[in-house]
Amino acid sequence: MMRRQLEHWHALLKCSHAKFAGQMVYSVRKNCGRMLAKESPVEADIVSTIPESATPAAFGYSEATGIPYVEV
Repeated sequence: MMRRQLEHWHALLKCSHAKFAGQMVYSVRKNCGRMLAKESPVEADIVSTIPESATPAAFGYSEATGIPYVEV
């Protein structure tokens, strides 16, 4: 049973179009990036992402700080 639940969470969290707590996972990730920008500001030239699933968070961080997002 536990393995099946973990597989479900892996699939849910990997798919940005899925819903989590009534919100799209993409929106939750983007809001996490905005919160990170407020809680942990840094001086940087660009914002980028690894892994790809972190892209929405990077977008949110970029929007909140004005630091440009760049794919590298």
